[in-house]
Parts: sequence; C-alpha cells; structure tokens
Amino acid sequence: MNALPNHSTAVIGIAPVVSLLSKVRAPLAKHGNVSTNTELHHFSLIVYSAPAERAKSLAPDSFEIEESVVNGRKTAWVSVVSFLDSGSRLNGGGAFEQTCYRLHVRRDGEPAHWLLGISLGSLSAVASRNLWSLPWHLSAMEFQADYGKAGGGYRNYRLQTQSHWTNASWEISDTGNSFATGQLKEAPLPASLLSNTFSSFFERRDGSLGFYRTRYSGLKLAEGRLKHARCDLLEELGLLTGDELMHPALAATQRIVPCQIYSPAVYGVAHSLRRGFEIERLLPIYAS
Repeated sequence: MNALPNHSTAVIGIAPVVSLLSKVRAPLAKHGNVSTNTELHHFSLIVYSAPAERAKSLAPDSFEIEESVVNGRKTAWVSVVSFLDSGSRLNGGGAFEQTCYRLHVRRDGEPAHWLLGISLGSLSAVASRNLWSLPWHLSAMEFQADYGKAGGGYRNYRLQTQSHWTNASWEISDTGNSFATGQLKEAPLPASLLSNTFSSFFERRDGSLGFYRTRYSGLKLAEGRLKHARCDLLEELGLLTGDELMHPALAATQRIVPCQIYSPAVYGVAHSLRRGFEIERLLPIYAS
C-alpha cells in the first residue's frame, strides 16, 4: 500500500490479522537518539474531556492525570489520533494506517501522553514493530478520505477498524475553517496539544516503561465536525459512553503533517500500576 498524496480520494485496503506476529520478539532499544522523518497523511485529531475519576486508575503511579476544570468539574483528557504514515527507512518504506489512543498525563510536572494502545493497519510495518516495542495491535483498517483540492478541505473522511483488541469507526466532516493563531491556546485543552513536540509513554509486556518523542512541523489544523463515532476500547475502559463519544472538545483534520519520530527508549525499571481492569487488554500481541 502506498500513500496517495496526489489523489483526491484514498481508499486503503484491509490488512489481515495473523497469528504469526504474536511470536515476534522485540529487542530492547536503550537510547532514543535515532530519529526518522515521515509524512502523516489524512491526519485527524479528536479530543475528549472525561470525568477525572474515570481516568485515575489507567496510568502508573509515577504519572499524574492532567486535569482541567470544565464547567465547574475536574476533567481528564483523552485524544484519538489517526493517519496514514507514508513510510520511512525504518519500516522499509511501506505506508500503513495507524490510530493512537492517548490519555493526557504529567510526569515530573511535564505534559505527556500515556498510550492506551495503537491500532496498526498493515503488515508493511512489521520491521518497525520488531524494532520499536510499542503497544501496537494489528487491525483490519479501511481508510476513506476524499479531499477536494479546489475547496481545500475534506468532502469525506471515514476510518473503520476491526481487531480482536478493539473495534472503532469515525467520520468527520470538514467545516472549511482553519484554526486562527492562538485559538487552540485559548481553548480548554490539554497542555501537550499546545506544543509541536511531545513525549509518549507506554508499558512493555515485561512491566518496564517505554518512551519516545514526536515532533510535528507545519501543523495547521482545520476545524472538523464529528458525524459518527464508535470505539469499544474507550467505552470498555469506562472513559467515555457511547453518547459522550459524539461530543468531543475538538475535532480537526490536516491533509499532510510532516513529522519526526525519535526511537523509543526503555527505562528498564518495573513500575506500579493502579489499573482496575484486566492488564492483558492493553498488551501488544507480541512478546517483548
């Protein structure tokens, strides 16, 4: 599968979920000093606020849930980011679909993301899966994006995901309006969304803590409207109800986002979890 930057319509095929990936063992990456550049096509960002008490059991003890006061109530933040990664030398150059589910946290006072998990839509990323021990779950993903060059926006933006890990579907309409300078900073949003560089943390199967950094360039989001939303994961974790999924704090799209990703570092020290749900729900499908 290849990225289609010169076409107005992109329909990305469905990749089969196969059991062989459960046997892949990922080596430890001890330093985060290697980076790769890529382009994220058909990028979308959906941000939700949720009652803070729902989120506190989902992050390790060494993290604090990032909280805000919205309508007089303490809320936590959850975001869903989807895109077609155009590929890089680290994954053999193949494009693949991806959706990241993130809880917004603070570590040592700094804003960051705690990865609840990542749906990965293509076997072409197996090489990077083996190298970067992230909580990836191979999924069948169908990405439909109809971008009108003349109008400068999406006529249609849909993504469907199916796997043993989670099922999800999203549909966003494009308002044609770009966010004005400073508009996002004035809105009640998590602090990690207000920077072009952010840190993401995740749990490895051995209980150690993984970490990597991402840097966006040329981020110019367009305001969207969520027309349809379904996500088994966020409902089963108790973060959002089906009705709440239809009412995000923010929905936005961008056709292409240049991106630099730094290789994950492994802290190597087991950490205490406060989760009240089955830990296997969030584990990757391979052994680390």
